[in-house]
Amino acid sequence: MNERMKWLPLLLVGVLALAGCGDEESDDGGGNGGHRDGGNGEAAAPANAPKAVCMNFIKAVHTGNQELFLDSLAYEDRDEEMLVAMFGFLSATQKLQTKALDAYGPQGAALLVKDTNFPSMADVEETITIEESGDTATATMPDQDEPMELIKVDGVWKAKLPGKDLPPAENRPQAIAMMNAMAAVMNEAIGNIGKEGYTAEKVEQEMKAAMMENMQNQQPSE
Repeated sequence: MNERMKWLPLLLVGVLALAGCGDEESDDGGGNGGHRDGGNGEAAAPANAPKAVCMNFIKAVHTGNQELFLDSLAYEDRDEEMLVAMFGFLSATQKLQTKALDAYGPQGAALLVKDTNFPSMADVEETITIEESGDTATATMPDQDEPMELIKVDGVWKAKLPGKDLPPAENRPQAIAMMNAMAAVMNEAIGNIGKEGYTAEKVEQEMKAAMMENMQNQQPSE
């Protein structure tokens, strides 16, 4: 694999691990306070407690609410474009999994979305463990290896995205292009699920071919 591409699988694993944690936040240094709307007209709980921001993050992914996603994070302005690409990838993955489960059942869905299980709001509510100490806290799900750090910014709780889960600055344009391309492939697959002749196997084959083509297009020219 090209040296410039080696960090990408680690990045995606990190993003999906955060989704499994049910909590992501970023610090834009300016309090990045967005609208408190969970999507589809559902109001999100104010993040005045560590657990609330975890719930908001999961709601954002499930409802496709990018604004709530960003509002749940503590991040620098320079990281926003990368986080938007991450959200597009997460949102497309979750939608693909949901539609595939409905159309093909668990086995068919597993062909299209591997090793990814987005927790429900109920899962997070019932199983997340919060340890709070002043203006910092940690949030841990039972199947999570290490907790997510939470911090209070101007009285509002946010998740702190580890710097190791973001690629270096020189690789950001390539990372953003790759994640956007992968999201586009998944969104196209979502549109094909349920069409006549589109089995889970056919959707998987087309996704693999499209992703391979995108990977090759991302390789630097000689």
